Amino acid sequence: LTRDQVKEAIKAIGMDVTMMILSEPGCGKTAILHDLEREMGTEEYDFIYVDGPNKEMMDIAASIPNHETKALEYYVASLFKMGNGKKKVIMIDEALKVPKLMQPIYTRMYLERTVGDEPLPEGSIVFGTSNNASDGVGDSMLGHVGNRVCVVNMSKPTHDAWNVWATANGIARPIRAWASMNPKAFKSYLDPDQNENEFIFKPSSAVKQFVSPRSLAKCSPVILNRDKFSENAMMGALAGLAGESFAK
Repeated sequence: LTRDQVKEAIKAIGMDVTMMILSEPGCGKTAILHDLEREMGTEEYDFIYVDGPNKEMMDIAASIPNHETKALEYYVASLFKMGNGKKKVIMIDEALKVPKLMQPIYTRMYLERTVGDEPLPEGSIVFGTSNNASDGVGDSMLGHVGNRVCVVNMSKPTHDAWNVWATANGIARPIRAWASMNPKAFKSYLDPDQNENEFIFKPSSAVKQFVSPRSLAKCSPVILNRDKFSENAMMGALAGLAGESFAK
């Protein structure tokens, strides 16, 4: 699915079915939450980003002793804004990299629309984003979870689609021109006949600087401030962001 199609699906069925969005690095998965916030508005919804691998149990919810009643009371972290009555749109980023200890609490969120024992408001949406298992960056899913969520692969944007976004977001014109002249930089390693493509991410490569929609955007400040760089320094900065082939 394209990113726009992913958003369509989340808005259409996300309150009933948890979408798990997979793609290779740098394709704009994390930006989906910002897009939804802009498109759906904040009058009815809170939009909540959860950095899955970097949250511990106490960052989500915990049972706290009530010394008066001598019982445990369940408290949900303020991150989820449970007290205001709004529906929630919750994105679990890097969802398939969460530590084993945390998997049950996220699984309940996906399947039961709860944060621990606390139900989310009716109509809330929960979805996850992560990398393809074939990317080789540590993503895995338990079988019984995969059978209960909707797993979709999000495609990389084409050079034309990326240029529409880049123009609207003020990306430096030389980078946009380069993207138009090098459409193969928007190919995926999963596409046929890409072994010789010097620009793209490849799981088998030890080189971690490559062209992606994200890394191209990060190169924009280098180009916009090129009068402050020597040529060698500018080349080094571009190579450090998107690879030596791109910099050249």
